[in-house]
Amino acid sequence: MSNNNSEGSDNSNKDLLISRWNELSPEEVLSDAFHEIRNPIYQIVGFISMLKDTNLSSDEISRIVNNLFDQAIHSKNIVDSVYDYINTKQK
Repeated sequence: MSNNNSEGSDNSNKDLLISRWNELSPEEVLSDAFHEIRNPIYQIVGFISMLKDTNLSSDEISRIVNNLFDQAIHSKNIVDSVYDYINTKQK
């Protein structure tokens, strides 16, 4: 669930990424995009590994699920930014 402030922040981050990528070569854009995507994916894997621990309290599980959601949204936003960047370059 996003609120308007979060969506505004997401758009600002997307605009910053696209602006930065406009200064780079296509190879550098690809490298940067993969770096941006890789970090949250590694965090997601780490959080899932923590969830496998059956001794977690409900508060710990809730915190991990919230972090998983945040990292998944961050990854989605990076993928959306790559898509938007590619579309602007094709015009």
